[in-house]
Amino acid sequence: MTNTTALMARAECHAHLGSYQAAAQDYSRVLEVQTECSTALCARGCMNIVMNKQQEAVEDFLSALRKDSEAARTQILLLQQQMRLLLLYWLHLYATDAMSQGQHNRGLEDAVLIGHLLISIDADIAAWQLLYADSLIIKGDLDQAFLHLNRVLQLTPDDRSVLARRGLIYVKKGNYQLAATELSPLAELDSEGLEFVLKALDSEQRDSLVKVSLKKAEVLTGLNDHEEALCYLTLAVAASQSSDVDVLRQRTKCLSRLQQYDQALHDINLVIKKNNANKSTSQVSDYCWRGYINLLRNKEHPAVVDYVHAFKIDRQKTVSLVTSRPGKNTLAQVFHRYAEHQYKKGKTEDTIAVCQLGLLLDGTNENLRSLKMKATKDQAHAQCTIL
Repeated sequence: MTNTTALMARAECHAHLGSYQAAAQDYSRVLEVQTECSTALCARGCMNIVMNKQQEAVEDFLSALRKDSEAARTQILLLQQQMRLLLLYWLHLYATDAMSQGQHNRGLEDAVLIGHLLISIDADIAAWQLLYADSLIIKGDLDQAFLHLNRVLQLTPDDRSVLARRGLIYVKKGNYQLAATELSPLAELDSEGLEFVLKALDSEQRDSLVKVSLKKAEVLTGLNDHEEALCYLTLAVAASQSSDVDVLRQRTKCLSRLQQYDQALHDINLVIKKNNANKSTSQVSDYCWRGYINLLRNKEHPAVVDYVHAFKIDRQKTVSLVTSRPGKNTLAQVFHRYAEHQYKKGKTEDTIAVCQLGLLLDGTNENLRSLKMKATKDQAHAQCTIL
């Protein structure tokens, strides 16, 4: 029978003499006989730390933690500070990687074990509190996770990742009102944190988050709080993965109110691209909105092109929409300037077409009438010359 006491003593001698590999081999022989010996596991783990064998050291201390967490914690606290900090860093890395593999593996149990160990050693390290909270969220222990997230906020008040995690907890609890409140600031300030949350949600949860966010944005818009409404609308866009054109339309309008015209143009471009095959009244509205945004950006020529597209789909609807924004008379003047530009380039056919549409907006506009007549005469003259 192997004398484990003698092996342990010889292993210690090897360690004192710097023969770390020989010491590790003796500890391994002890473990062949006493598989539950936490002391031998931790001792071999120490040898692996000294030899910079990260994986082996983590495996040894993890095995010890699984068998007797309190005894393993005591052994870890007895390590020299430099060794202890290196081991805790390795354990933290292991737990982070284990959680990224999902919840159906032993790694999650290890992550919870490591997280608890870390905060029991020092509860004032925010990264350790956050790791433990993450492991509890994945495990489903949401109330405990929330407590540790609050502790992180006490330690690092500006840590926005806490908002993401608390938002995720609220979603998992079915409280979408509070979830939207927590997550909406991230939409503008921490898109990565928001993406972290949304990846953890299923389609039904995302849909519920979109609905609540849109309702909050609607209320805020009614109160003329467009900046706050934009946060909720951006959350809704992210939760819908930019696939919901109605959500994009609403954010386009909000951005326009805030005079963020370039961003508004980006959104309405997406809407028109996604809705391209649908020649409906909604597309008329989309072209009119883009035309209006281009006017606000002082881009009259692309604006006219958009309004012409809208006219081609539904003239009556287009006239109705431009009545309130930017106004029929105003747009008729824009059409006249564009028609003049086309006339100077010798494009009489385009000039006539634009003048005709402009006169649908303002039949009394003498500039449009005069230019149309001039272009018509030039066109007739050109045809006669050809004949």
